[in-house]
Amino acid sequence: MISKVFSKISAKSREDIIQLRNRAGLSQQTKEVDFNKQDYSLDYPKYLDEISKEIKPTQTRAERDELGREKKIGTWDLLGVNYLEKGAVVSKAVCKIHAIDDQGSLTGTGFLVSDSLLMTNHHNLETIEIAKTGSAEFDYELGIDNRPIGSQVFLLEPEEAYWIDEELDICIVAVKPVSQTGVALSKYGWLQLDPRVGKIVEEEFITVIHHPNGDYKQIAVRDNKLIKKEEQILWYASDTASGSSGAPCFSDRWQVVAVHRKGIAKTEEGNEDMVILRDGRSMSREDLRKNKIPESFIYWVANEGVRISTLIETLKEDKIVLTNPLISNLLKLVEPSDFAKNPIFRAVAGQGHAFIENRRPTGDYNRRNGYDNEFLGIELPIPTLATAKRRWGRTAFNSDTGNSEFPYYNFSIWMSRDRRMAFFAATNIDGAKHNMRDRDEFGNDKWVYDDRLPERLQIGNWFYSHEPSRYNKNYFDRGHIIRRTEPSWGALDSAQLANDDTFHWTNCSPQYKTFNQRSLYWQGIEKYLLENGVIRYRKKLTLYTGPIFSDSDVEHRSVLVPKKFFKIAVMLDENDQLKSAGYVLDQSEWVESIDFERARTLNVKSVRRSIRWIEKKTGINFGKDVREADEAFNLGDDLSEIRRLGDLFGR
Repeated sequence: MISKVFSKISAKSREDIIQLRNRAGLSQQTKEVDFNKQDYSLDYPKYLDEISKEIKPTQTRAERDELGREKKIGTWDLLGVNYLEKGAVVSKAVCKIHAIDDQGSLTGTGFLVSDSLLMTNHHNLETIEIAKTGSAEFDYELGIDNRPIGSQVFLLEPEEAYWIDEELDICIVAVKPVSQTGVALSKYGWLQLDPRVGKIVEEEFITVIHHPNGDYKQIAVRDNKLIKKEEQILWYASDTASGSSGAPCFSDRWQVVAVHRKGIAKTEEGNEDMVILRDGRSMSREDLRKNKIPESFIYWVANEGVRISTLIETLKEDKIVLTNPLISNLLKLVEPSDFAKNPIFRAVAGQGHAFIENRRPTGDYNRRNGYDNEFLGIELPIPTLATAKRRWGRTAFNSDTGNSEFPYYNFSIWMSRDRRMAFFAATNIDGAKHNMRDRDEFGNDKWVYDDRLPERLQIGNWFYSHEPSRYNKNYFDRGHIIRRTEPSWGALDSAQLANDDTFHWTNCSPQYKTFNQRSLYWQGIEKYLLENGVIRYRKKLTLYTGPIFSDSDVEHRSVLVPKKFFKIAVMLDENDQLKSAGYVLDQSEWVESIDFERARTLNVKSVRRSIRWIEKKTGINFGKDVREADEAFNLGDDLSEIRRLGDLFGR
């Protein structure tokens, strides 16, 4: 019995055979076999092996390679997929420009060229007075969910640096180092300028990142060839619009090759004043302005940008530049750029590696016991903030509970919404159960944001690091309000959790390093109260601590830095009588004379103060029981300065 094998094998197997023949260049045909032998019908792999031996290709491999394989069509348009990631990195330095002139508001595009300077078009910021009204808005863009990611606005500082070239239509202006909500400009990195010519040739592609019509940040990725090169300018086909002026133009290697400045309209031959419209009519440039003809009606032939090489040569020839330290420093940063060495790659792509900053898992706060006002065996009133709020602004609210207390393990914090730091913190310390592991045993310091409070209401690592290079170094320590060892008592796992909780930004305040670290000052009081008090005598202690806000606090990087801090210790004595004592430490001398050129070592005063005095200064009411238990209750405010740790409990 003879049968076609296709009648006996599955449809899937039949498709495999057809594909095998097609790959070999054969037309479809069937192989007739003697089905009575049952060799092939029962052994499909054997059949495939047998039939593959009989394949007779219609073309040689060379012929197939020549005619049938994939080919390059025109220019080579393939790029590594990391091209997209690199583009996302450099785009962080691009911003939307806002300013106001005598005709109203205007928008443009700009980009950072150093850690403190921004470049845009001169026609965006024609005078220093207009620049004084200006701001740079970063992160004005949509995320992958098509929702705004949340922008940051930085005010311009033309008083610090303002350089223009009307012919090139270029402006360089200084930017404040911190946004209006406290984010550091250093977060966005900056684009390195390469003075070499030949970074791009005609027929290569130019990518423009910009804010067309003042819209969310966009990128031109189609029909963007370089059309023409001249000594000072480049012409390219990328789409732009009003608001694109001042945008960086990139090569495929993400080098900035030009600064976009205008579109080039088609004009009548021999008469550049007569602009040709899309409907074929011609109109003078003056009539275009008078009649307010939309840009979409004009026949555009190209866009134009100023070459970076030309710009740098112009800067170098301007002797006035050398008189401004910020702009002269820009020339020191100019060098042939390799993207892997580009500072924006280190600043943006490498964020978070040098310093650990994250959040606790969602829902991780449910188990916090917080401050216990009956911890000492008697009920102490929770301090109230009515006067403090009238003076210093609103309290922040816990999104989980709707009230103003933020509980952690063995302590709680009450936050100032306007100052973005604690009004005060309250902690319970059990000396008999205290766990005296050292810092290394508790593990790495991992400062985190508290998910129950918007990030914009917390002062994060942006304040404590990456000071602009015009200054010298970072000036403030991340000072714990509640010292990490204070709530770390109980079982090992509980002590670890309490230690970790003290590394929330809500528990942080800016403290001058000598003030925070030296044993005679803030840390000295903390250690003495803990180690020579509650732990040594196995006592329980309630501790209130926080900054003392004032109208004369100095602003640094958008943060009003407190000059003074207080601590109030409350415990029961050997007769179970309530005792309290207040301490104030003063870093005013340093904060009032922040010297950005050199580090200073100043005397930080630490004194005993009555709790009544602390209440008067802070606006916090600690309650009658705490006030009347104060050893200094009947003493004057001018108590002696603490010169030795032993003075802490003396009068």
